[in-house]
Amino acid sequence: MHGRTLPFICDTGSAAPDTPESTKLSRRDNKYPHHYSDVPLSPLYDLLKYQVWELSAEYAKICVEPNKENATFYGTAFVARDMLAIVDALKEDGLLRFWGRSYSTILGQTFAAMFPDRVGRMLLDAVVIPDEYYSGTWLSALSRVESTILRFFEECVDAGVDYCPLANFTGPDTTAQGLMDATVEVWEELAKDPVLVSKDFPIPYLTPGNVSVLLASKAQIHSALYEPASFTGMFQVLVPLLSRNFSMWTDPVKPETPEEQEEPWNISLGPNFHAIGCSDSTFRADSPEDMYNIVEGQNAQSSFGEILGPKTWMCARWPVFAAERYEGEWQGLNTSFPLLFANGQWDPITPLTGAWNAASRFKGSRVLTHEGFGHGVMKQPSDCTNKAIRAYFQDGVLPELGIKCKPNKSSFEQLAIDLEKGVGTAPWGNE
Repeated sequence: MHGRTLPFICDTGSAAPDTPESTKLSRRDNKYPHHYSDVPLSPLYDLLKYQVWELSAEYAKICVEPNKENATFYGTAFVARDMLAIVDALKEDGLLRFWGRSYSTILGQTFAAMFPDRVGRMLLDAVVIPDEYYSGTWLSALSRVESTILRFFEECVDAGVDYCPLANFTGPDTTAQGLMDATVEVWEELAKDPVLVSKDFPIPYLTPGNVSVLLASKAQIHSALYEPASFTGMFQVLVPLLSRNFSMWTDPVKPETPEEQEEPWNISLGPNFHAIGCSDSTFRADSPEDMYNIVEGQNAQSSFGEILGPKTWMCARWPVFAAERYEGEWQGLNTSFPLLFANGQWDPITPLTGAWNAASRFKGSRVLTHEGFGHGVMKQPSDCTNKAIRAYFQDGVLPELGIKCKPNKSSFEQLAIDLEKGVGTAPWGNE
């Protein structure tokens, strides 16, 4: 069997136009109430209209033009067909064994919908809802961020100062809700009187120098929730934030000697989200007004809409569509072997509700609830989770209905283990 990959490479360094002075961030006295606290939200529609709308057109031009020969062939349906070709080339039983996480849950669901009689085993971990992906709305992706932050504070206080430096923030009476309220209070102040980050502190998909500390700090906190190993990023952000010391954003320290950057193992990894996701997406817009309902829908789901929105909004101006997309039904799908969905309870980007939503579309499927942190069930290991996955793949045994698995260690104990192993990521490590 012969084949080749289609790399997608674009230099987006110049795709950040200056923002007119009239569109600079302004004071605002309103806030948007959400699930756990009144977490202030950056003005989403203004962010789209005055920054992302023009930037997205430039970004698309820079990325698509040098790749236009293959631009319509970046799409999930093509990869699903490649997977089927690999299965056939192996000349075994003709059935796919697959474990997909995050975007790969879309790939797995697409394969199962296109080729339902070719599923041997399929575990989908950290589940993306197919309708939201293919429509480009991403409405519910951030719906559990607030509760995940509160849970982080709960485990921080339980762990104590030996593990979490915030555990005695207000003394021995420190509570999780108190930490949440203190964080929200600072964000409320920043919403009313915006402080801009330095141009030397770039935020992906937004105009350098015209981003607020409110948005930047929320983005960093969200990124640090991707796994216990990156909880150090929470400390790096929350300690100065709660002290109202914003210098790390307004006057970031530049290293005396620039660090040498290693060549990434996959040079097209960053732009792949847009090459594939935007080509798959059916939604396109002719004006910011066309996107107002989507923006407000994202706002209604989470007070962290400004974190994912700028990245996904780019697709509204993507100039190409995938030559093939799955356009069949997403309900009542009957596969040759039931799918197993797994999801962390405290996942900041693919909430547990997404696993239940997706599982409802596939007859006989099961959902494993992993009661841990992180984007993917392996981020906070659990013998219970591992046992259920092993039984599924090796013996074809589905876990019992409603199974819930606890991690072996608390999140802060896991952080200590990960740090000892030299594992960890910076606050931007999961963008």
